[in-house]
Amino acid sequence: MLDEVDVTPTYFAEIVGVPQHRVMKWLDGEQDIPHSAHVLVKLMKLNDDNFRVAEEITEEYRESS
Repeated sequence: MLDEVDVTPTYFAEIVGVPQHRVMKWLDGEQDIPHSAHVLVKLMKLNDDNFRVAEEITEEYRESS
């Protein structure tokens, strides 16, 4: 899944807002991957601008928390 967008599990977890171990469980097949995570990967793959928007939203959220 993440190889489609060349992102590490740690960085994807940061963007999605979940602990890194949860992303690892998704990738290892221990837990189902949420629909929202699939959608995000497809949007990020579709257009580099979508990837940048996801990064910007994540950064804004971190700064406001």
